[in-house]
Amino acid sequence: MNNKRNKPNILMIVTAITIVAMVLGACASPTQVSPTQVSPTEISPTSTPVVIPTNTMVVPTVVIPTNTMVVPTFVATVPKEELDLPGKLLICSDMPAPPLEFYDEQGSLLGSDVDIGNEIAARLGLQPEWINSVFDTIIAAVNYGKCDIVIAFSMINPSRTEQVDMIPYNSGGNGFLVKKGNPAGITTDPMSVCGKRLATEIGTTGAADAKAWSEKCVKEGKLPIEIYVATKAVTALQQIQTDRTDVFYYDGVVVGYYVVQQPDIFEKVPGAVEGNIITKGIMLAKNKPNLNAAIRAAIKSMQGDGTYMQILKKWGQGDTWVPPLDWQYGDPAGK
Repeated sequence: MNNKRNKPNILMIVTAITIVAMVLGACASPTQVSPTQVSPTEISPTSTPVVIPTNTMVVPTVVIPTNTMVVPTFVATVPKEELDLPGKLLICSDMPAPPLEFYDEQGSLLGSDVDIGNEIAARLGLQPEWINSVFDTIIAAVNYGKCDIVIAFSMINPSRTEQVDMIPYNSGGNGFLVKKGNPAGITTDPMSVCGKRLATEIGTTGAADAKAWSEKCVKEGKLPIEIYVATKAVTALQQIQTDRTDVFYYDGVVVGYYVVQQPDIFEKVPGAVEGNIITKGIMLAKNKPNLNAAIRAAIKSMQGDGTYMQILKKWGQGDTWVPPLDWQYGDPAGK
């Protein structure tokens, strides 16, 4: 767990999200895709930043003080040849994506993924070191030695498990974020987005989904989806904040968090898109079987002593379905 604080500080989190929005928000107004074009338009960071108002920001409603957590004991060791740096666990992630991972004003990390990663490292007797990565290149990062593992709320699917090992650890359904009142009339049916403007993050399943939906729209004689992709989720979010798009498509837990922060501006379309519960996994290279076994042992011990659920409750995810460690793609999810 993060030993620098017992509770998230409201001012720190407000300031942090403001700083992140200013730094990552320096992106050009996206070029509108013509009605006949299906390919996404990437947003590049070249123009004046757009800052999302933060005066309604709040911290998660359930906060568990650090001093109530069970003190971890080492549950496994990792051979040094399976670590990129001796004594450290290098963790790649994609920040910011609150409440999963985001910075405070001192540059320290907060979030449920961060707490889980730090706790895993502690139970393996390792020092966690977090590396901010672009999601589109994050698999290459873990396969070529930039990091030992990836904790970034990544969907487990065949295209990823062909490249890396994935350890089930969390779940969620992708969701649609719209402006208050849902003026574009978006529903959980992706076909309701035909002819509309959608923002998401490059390299995510959301970007792939949007492209496939747009192609389906055209086949059904409807207008394609005008897709805008950004290198960071915060930048994509700003496109709907500034009325450049009609809907933001991303992990439901992140979408829900933004609604909590800006209830007078945003709302979430009820339910997961297409009703799916998606199992998320921690990624690591296939040639590290001992690291794989050690991480599984750490997660099992965290679940066994209650620490795992305390972390999820702390960040408003107490009703989240936690997949069993032996879950594999194709197994039922949310059961």
